[in-house]
Amino acid sequence: MAASKAKGAPIQGLQNPPISETPKKGKRRKHAARSEVTTVEETPVASSSKTPEDLAWTWRSLTESSASGVPVLFTRDGSYFFSASGPSVKIYSVATGHVVSTLTPIQPEELKERTLKNGSAITSMALSPHNPFQLFTGSANGLLRIWDFLDATQLRAFDLGHPVYQIALHEKFKDHIFLSVSRSTKVLNTNGNAINEENCAIWRMSITPSKASVGSAIQKSTDAYMIGRTRRTMGLAVLPQWRLARNYRWT
Repeated sequence: MAASKAKGAPIQGLQNPPISETPKKGKRRKHAARSEVTTVEETPVASSSKTPEDLAWTWRSLTESSASGVPVLFTRDGSYFFSASGPSVKIYSVATGHVVSTLTPIQPEELKERTLKNGSAITSMALSPHNPFQLFTGSANGLLRIWDFLDATQLRAFDLGHPVYQIALHEKFKDHIFLSVSRSTKVLNTNGNAINEENCAIWRMSITPSKASVGSAIQKSTDAYMIGRTRRTMGLAVLPQWRLARNYRWT
């Protein structure tokens, strides 16, 4: 009977069961005590369990959701990405999600009227296939800019005279860029009436400035010519054999 008391002594919060003359009743009381101890030990385990809702990912926005409709552009090594924000380009660190640099252009005074009409927002971006630190941007006021994004400096700016929709480069076409540029005409329906959709032209342009424009804030290309016409493009890509614009093939 003394051994039975020693077993019950370490259990805190429970009184030792009274000594009964009937061994059968004593066994039942011991079983009840063990059951209560088990319940106390399992309580913290049950409270630490997580439901599938608790394991859901938490999303965090890195850029302004309404800043631009231009897709972000990643560097070749994936360490940084570019996000168009109005007339500027913000450079983000993928690791931290913080802005590390901003490319802000100076709007030329001679294009003030066109800028007021069409705006100056960035419409497209592309990295140079020959220099991984050069970024090309097209804008609504008709400017093509070339940036050194490491130093956050503008290298060149070409005036195309019309809003730029898309730009594309390819390593086999060195010192040239392909662009889809707005035209002043509208798409006509079967009745000959203009509908709310713009035409655009596909251009191949040299990024070498003419001698007369070297040193100027806004430069002119030495060679630029139209290679096709289409409706407004939603994207532009260059392949070695042909140019591709919005599912149209230009040979």
